[in-house]
Amino acid sequence: MAAGVDSVLPSTWLTLLPRRNPSRPLIGHRVVVLPRRLTKKAASTTAPDEGTREGTDEKKRRTELPPPRRLLSDRAGRVEITVDEKMPLVWMYVMSGRNVMARVPFVPGREVETALLLPDDSDRLGVEGHVTRLQGELIEVVARRAVHMALAKKLADAEMPDWAPGFDRHLKGIDELPPLRSFEDQLEAIEFPLFIGASDRNRVAANRIRKLCSEAAPCSPGILTKPSCWSSRPRSRHPQERTHPGQGDTGG
Repeated sequence: MAAGVDSVLPSTWLTLLPRRNPSRPLIGHRVVVLPRRLTKKAASTTAPDEGTREGTDEKKRRTELPPPRRLLSDRAGRVEITVDEKMPLVWMYVMSGRNVMARVPFVPGREVETALLLPDDSDRLGVEGHVTRLQGELIEVVARRAVHMALAKKLADAEMPDWAPGFDRHLKGIDELPPLRSFEDQLEAIEFPLFIGASDRNRVAANRIRKLCSEAAPCSPGILTKPSCWSSRPRSRHPQERTHPGQGDTGG
């Protein structure tokens, strides 16, 4: 026979700990406290933060429920789960970035403090940090390439007497930018060792690492290459001498 569980304390302190190394609490992890368990689809990634549900009936029920409580673990890896008389049993979603690390039922107020052991997400977080840095560098290189191309085109279109040296300077600037392959190599160097290491301990983390790197991989092979028609600058010509549309340079 099931028996009710009453809360006797105003709150419970919950400490988030990794299973592999319980001596290092998990700092800065989000804990979303909800009055009910989410469906499988709604529990993915951003759903606990948005408080969304599936279907019209579910949305109607959600409006009648208290809003989710969003907590952040402190420097000791702790969050305080306060008692709500209307919600003696709550569902806690522990988040690492956009990933749900744990989804557990909990009755606060029965203990002063307790601990929750979680999968180790350090490998994925390390990859995420490296990938974010790499994406920033790639964006900067693409932006510099676009500037060089725009200025080179402007010089060529203006056809001023001294346009050729500036045009060559921008072509050289494009040539000196890191090629796309260098970013792909760096991404592979980040993914492979951590994926292999995570596979031995945590298959879920390994799959997340693979997905993270796949989504971060540059998809356009032409984003860091110089246009083939710019393999060399057009021949110098007099400012009055114009190339008609559809007629290219013959070299010289």
